[in-house]
Amino acid sequence: MVAIAHRHADEYVRNPQHSHHIFLVYGGDAGLVAERSRALLRIEAGSATGSDETLSLSGDVVATDPNALLEEVHSLRLFDQARSAIRISLGGRNLIPVLDLLLRSAPFQARVVVEAGPLKPSAPLRKWFESQASAVAIECYSDQPKDLRRLIAQQIASVGASIDSDAIEMLAEILGEDRRVTRSEIEKLCLYTNGQRAVTLNDVADVLTTSSSIDGSDIIMDAILGNEDATIESLNAIAMHSSEFNGVSSNLLRHILALHTARAQVAAGLSQNVALQNFVRALNAYPKIQEISSALDLERCADTAALLDRVYALVRETRQTVVLADTKLSYALIALAHASKTRRGQKQH
Repeated sequence: MVAIAHRHADEYVRNPQHSHHIFLVYGGDAGLVAERSRALLRIEAGSATGSDETLSLSGDVVATDPNALLEEVHSLRLFDQARSAIRISLGGRNLIPVLDLLLRSAPFQARVVVEAGPLKPSAPLRKWFESQASAVAIECYSDQPKDLRRLIAQQIASVGASIDSDAIEMLAEILGEDRRVTRSEIEKLCLYTNGQRAVTLNDVADVLTTSSSIDGSDIIMDAILGNEDATIESLNAIAMHSSEFNGVSSNLLRHILALHTARAQVAAGLSQNVALQNFVRALNAYPKIQEISSALDLERCADTAALLDRVYALVRETRQTVVLADTKLSYALIALAHASKTRRGQKQH
């Protein structure tokens, strides 16, 4: 039985056994499936990307014409010494008869990688791979927090920078569902902070909001200040831009982080006036500075630690799918505006 568990997969992919020639790379993290597949193909093909010297085939085509795969596997080395890797994307047809034929045609030097989505332990294809001496099944599931933190730190370190622990925690809260998306976001962060020695929490918050044409800063500030009617009116005005709500939710996180920092500064003994100035500066909210100074009481504002947890969850949801993203975000902003308005009313009485 040759089955590589998720926790051992990266180590194995870096140094696969020479006796293994056929690989099943499967799981719910499509980005990680593609990454590990490319790594296996790159090692065999000897290229920097694992793509130029790789032959890609459809699983349904292979299942329909098994001889096509056999011919490719046994002819690659004859015509191109560098090109000896084949990628097969699993379709709806049964590949097992073809793979049986392939094993019976051994020996061959080509490496064959089959890419698939999630497969239960009882799935016939997975059971076939796990039962073969020269075939391997490699599972790919979403990164766990420990793995994700290590991935973030390693990718930042690869460009000669370090990253603050709170910035890692913020990224780990939001990313991790898909390795490709995770690496893309970290790459954007590296580009944004190019030349810096350290990546900070503010850098992460900035990058998360720059991909959207609508940042919703005015709506978010109205909600924080308790302007409930203005919040609802503005939300109605941008309702047609539901696809942009992930950017608004990320910007909400940036605002709540700034509010949390200012609240902590007051708790540590800094004057409210200075903390408010820091809050305004962090968000470049100078046009609303008078309203912020008169309406925002940092000693009585929301429990920002609990609020941060809810916003982290909201950002993660809206980045994964836009389904109901506008509804979820609207509800969160209206609830924040109502709570802020209530606290402001209590202060006045």
